[in-house]
Amino acid sequence: MFKKNLVFIVSAVVAILFVVYLALPHVLGWKAKTITKHTVELETLLGDMAWVSPGLSETHALYEISFRTCPACIAYHKTEFPKLQAMGVDTRLFVFAHDAEWVSAEERSVVAALSETRSWELAQDWYEASPNRFYAKMMDDIPSADGNEARTALITKGQQQISRLYTILADNGIISTTPALIWQNKAGKWRAITGYNLYTNAEIRKELK
Repeated sequence: MFKKNLVFIVSAVVAILFVVYLALPHVLGWKAKTITKHTVELETLLGDMAWVSPGLSETHALYEISFRTCPACIAYHKTEFPKLQAMGVDTRLFVFAHDAEWVSAEERSVVAALSETRSWELAQDWYEASPNRFYAKMMDDIPSADGNEARTALITKGQQQISRLYTILADNGIISTTPALIWQNKAGKWRAITGYNLYTNAEIRKELK
């Protein structure tokens, strides 16, 4: 009798946990949403942003918006980019620098270099050299952005673009956090979600097949 009750209790707990797992994306807003407002502006903005990518496709793409020390962003492109690239999806990464005292000069410099060169290889090297944090020291071949008007302007432009992008997402009922993930589904509609979640990661892959 005790064993039967125990089995019943365990089964009930597992069932409840499964239901909670399925419900959480809806409760916490982890479901992808269709962009219905400012779609033309969104397309123009994404086209103007200095993202980097491996160049796998002109039309089949996913945009990830992140800053360098964002743990969820690092997790997303570490686990999901290889899967998406294997599907022929062009993974377009846009890294911006926060306008804050805790952002290092090294981080600002590499962000400016990414905007200037649009180098996917540089982005790859940056994350592979120190996968969980920004560079501990300046790379020899990357000039400082601090004190350089042109490179500082690139950083500022990126910050302004991010500000407008998150306004567009907010107007469409999407929470402003990172990473922001944006793509077009098979019907050509713009879709977006923010944050990192296994449920929505799978949803994105399904829509981009």
